Amino acid sequence: MKERASERVGEKRSFTRVRNETILHLLLDTGLRAEEIRLLRREQLDDSLEWLSSVRTKGRRYRNVYVTSAMRPRLRAYLEARSTELKRFFAKLTQSVDRTLPIFISVYKAIPSKPESFVLGAKTLWRAVRECSAELDLHPHLLRHSFALELLDHSGDIRLVSQALGHGDTKVTMRYTERRGEEVARALEKVRAKKTEQK
Repeated sequence: MKERASERVGEKRSFTRVRNETILHLLLDTGLRAEEIRLLRREQLDDSLEWLSSVRTKGRRYRNVYVTSAMRPRLRAYLEARSTELKRFFAKLTQSVDRTLPIFISVYKAIPSKPESFVLGAKTLWRAVRECSAELDLHPHLLRHSFALELLDHSGDIRLVSQALGHGDTKVTMRYTERRGEEVARALEKVRAKKTEQK
């Protein structure tokens, strides 16, 4: 899924396009919910771009979310584009003001004196993902499922996946990692083939 989504990268290099691509890749990289990404503030991202702190979950708890080294260059490039975009609204953007603004900004009807006016609308975030993956018809929750399955495949640890997703109960995580019938069939065929080879 990551590879096919990446094919759409580089078509139009506007700020909006860079922002939307970064959102798509951060969803895949972190497994964050759409609402969690939408409401992230700059102060939640550390200077090394390694951790997003105090991300509020659906269950009204907070967790720290790791950003992989593969994602950081893309995030750094986006933040540079964001800084350039914000210069259109702020003669001098101080660090204290910047930290109150969302990571992923919308400048539509934005008012410099109101940091909340820079927050992306929920529909805008969904459109951002759709724009970068038109032929796949992706949506943020599907990317979260993809993240969960990939992490489970590589770690084999459902508790780790549950923690990464911010779930309080592994039963919820089990629903995220449910396999399609074809995947079950392939796994069974592999098991049977190994047993046959051992005889």
